[in-house]
Amino acid sequence: MDAIVNALGLNSTVYFQMILFSITFLVLNFLIFKPYLRAAEERESRTFGNEDAAQSLLDEARKLNEEYEKEAKELNAKLKTFFDDARTEAKKQYDEIVSSARSDADKTLSSSRAELAQQVEKARSEMKNQVGQVGEEMAAKILGKV
Repeated sequence: MDAIVNALGLNSTVYFQMILFSITFLVLNFLIFKPYLRAAEERESRTFGNEDAAQSLLDEARKLNEEYEKEAKELNAKLKTFFDDARTEAKKQYDEIVSSARSDADKTLSSSRAELAQQVEKARSEMKNQVGQVGEEMAAKILGKV
């Protein structure tokens, strides 16, 4: 075995070199490798953590937008119902007012016609009374002149 070790060029300093290598590795491990790996893992967790947070915020924004659209549709439906009811009520009141006005106009017109018919009848009866007098006066004047 010594022949193989000598053929490889290894001598008694191998043990010393292994100790130095182990010490150097441990020092570098604590001072460089572990902090670097921790920083890399933290960076990766921040990156993926932020992506997850961004995705959850997007999901929440979509959910809020859907709720907003749903509430807006409900409000529009309520407003449409309110305006339709108001329009129906206004039309009903309009019809009542027009009907009342027509009824009042019909009553006024019929009372005016009745009053006019009374006045015509009164004028006819007065004329009938006067026809006899006018006839007598005409006859008297015709006979008185002839």
